[in-house]
Parts: sequence; structure tokens; C-alpha cells
Amino acid sequence: RMDAALREADASNTLRLAVGISDALPKLIAYRLMEAVFHLPQQVRLVCREGEFDTLLAELALHHLDVVLTDRPAPHGGNLKVFSHGLGEFDITLFGAPELARRYRKGFPANLDGAPLLLPTRGNALRGQIERWLETHYLAPRIVGEFEDSALLTTFGRAGLGLFPAPTVLGEEIAAQLGAEPVGTLDEVREQYYAISNERRIRHPAVEAIRKAPVSWSPPAG
Repeated sequence: RMDAALREADASNTLRLAVGISDALPKLIAYRLMEAVFHLPQQVRLVCREGEFDTLLAELALHHLDVVLTDRPAPHGGNLKVFSHGLGEFDITLFGAPELARRYRKGFPANLDGAPLLLPTRGNALRGQIERWLETHYLAPRIVGEFEDSALLTTFGRAGLGLFPAPTVLGEEIAAQLGAEPVGTLDEVREQYYAISNERRIRHPAVEAIRKAPVSWSPPAG
């Protein structure tokens, strides 16, 4: 009966959307970027695949995916005929388990010298921005972990092994799901997100809904 039901659903007017999600992209952000899809008048069947940036672009070029959500645009001059669509940018805050957050919140950012820090691996766009921010403020924290996968990074952050960066707008979700608290916002550090497609002019209605959705959030006033 389940097989029959699935075949019937496939044969219906349901719109299929295959999304590749870069492992560097925070999963809560991925949900927010795709949220508009569920408000379309047509029912959408979502298929999500997570992986490395280059692997997902190859899958996109082979038309195995409809769109790739990531933290960087597709490289220029490559052999792949894909197009990057900017989705906005997000302010970044350092978060930490309650004990760590209380310790480093007072006197932020000057007291980050020697503070345990969890960061994305080198080559990640956000990593470069954070390093430049630290240099500008003459700060030398102790980097205790580097992660390609954002979910693994936040898991170690939840365990209290170090402060970790995340979009400021996710503060409530981070508190609820990870039990972590904000320490301080990194001035002028912003992460940009992109939808990469096979089309310069998007025709897939669900991909267009993602592209047009207002997702450039800033922290609340005060």
C-alpha cells in the first residue's frame, strides 16, 4: 500500500525540488532559505542532499540537482555552466555554552585573547573574514577546532569546547536547540549566501521562490 501511495504521489501534480546544501551552510539557515518553497500554491516534494561544494556543483551541472545553496558563488571561468544568485547577507555573532558565554561576554571583544574558538576550515569565506576581524582588533584567540561541516562545528560548540560563529538572526534557535548564548557581534563580519542554478533566468518556480524571498536579516535593535 505504501509503494502504491508513493507511485500515486509521483504521478500527481506535485512539484519536485532537488536541493544541494553545502556542508559549510548552517542547517538552520538552509531551512530559512527554503522556507518560501512551502508557501507556494503548488505542493512541493523536497529532496535535500548535503555535500562538498565542488561535488554539488558537478551534480548540478549533470542536472541531478535543481539548485545548490551555499556560502560562496560559483567560480568564474570554470567549465561548468552554472549561475550564482545572491540571497543576501547575515551579521555574525560569537556564541558559546552558558559558562563560556558568561566568561567572555564581559569586556568583549578585548578579552578574546586566548579564548577557545571553533572555526570553519581555511578556504571557507567566513573564516577569512573572522581572521581579518581578529587581526584588526589585535586579538589572538586559541583555535581549538576547525570544521568543514557547520553542524559538527555547532555540536562541539554546544559541548562547551569553544566559542563559535553563527548568524546573529539565529540567536533564538541556537538557544533553543544548542543551549548556547550570544557573546558578542563581530562588527563588519557578514556571511553571504547564494543559490546556484543551471539557468541565468530561473524557470523552476520553487527555485525562483528561494531567490526572491527576503532573507537578508539583521539583529534586532538594541
